[in-house]
Amino acid sequence: MYPVGEPAHPWRVFRREMILFLQRIGLLCACLAFLAPPVSATDVDGPLVLPPAGSWIVDFAEDRCVVARQFSDGEDAAVLKFSSFLPSDRMTVQVISNTLSARNKAPVARVLPAGEPATPQMFERVSAEGGWNGAGFEMPRPETDADATALLIEKTFNQDLQLQTGAIAEVLQVMQTCEDDLAVSLGLDPAQQRNLSQKASIDWDSWGVKTSSLQKKFFQAGSMRQKVRLLVDEEGKVIGCHVIEGAVSQDLDEQMCAAITKDAQFEPALDADAQPVKSYYLHMMSVMRGG
Repeated sequence: MYPVGEPAHPWRVFRREMILFLQRIGLLCACLAFLAPPVSATDVDGPLVLPPAGSWIVDFAEDRCVVARQFSDGEDAAVLKFSSFLPSDRMTVQVISNTLSARNKAPVARVLPAGEPATPQMFERVSAEGGWNGAGFEMPRPETDADATALLIEKTFNQDLQLQTGAIAEVLQVMQTCEDDLAVSLGLDPAQQRNLSQKASIDWDSWGVKTSSLQKKFFQAGSMRQKVRLLVDEEGKVIGCHVIEGAVSQDLDEQMCAAITKDAQFEPALDADAQPVKSYYLHMMSVMRGG
């Protein structure tokens, strides 16, 4: 875990007990992916506005960057979490509540007052112990200014949520600092990764990785999905592999990485001048019950 050091702002407080709370309700959750259905009108007029119930929590972890905050008006409560794994133009958002009823509808997220609405093509229903429910999804990293101080989450719950986040630009700057540190630790140039003209991609025509038997072992050990971070060199070869979600044991992780490294072929990332560069690829694998 990267040390945060003394916080420069009140919201940059790192509290271990809160991280453990977030791991229980947000990171160690049971998730199910859905294709996003068409968006329809909300059932309740007007969003529920929730002010902060504490400082932003910053986790500079070994393989990801997380910032999270709890919100409450004394009656209803929610937790908002932004996370990313390396420099990217996208980020993962998770919002959960233990007082509002979650809906099986595609979330719509918008930074207020003037952000564009973002509707993901896919999302996850998230549930956890203690009655916490909500959704997780990816969205473009918003272009924000000093006026952006709230996030509107629509369609996720029986009532839309307006979370009074404070300056979102400052939160995203903290995430970028973490992402840059992580990129450097992997031998990547953060600025270069943020300005790629083409990201690394799998050559599906030559994809011959056989992982079904390994995925069954992961499933039997309680892991339904695995997210794998691959480092891809300038020639499209996998030169690094790490299971960053759904890991069960070092032995199984190494077997999974060996299978992918041996057989996977990639198109390398291209920098702003269209030259091949070392980069990364996040590969998600899942096994369904009975599969």
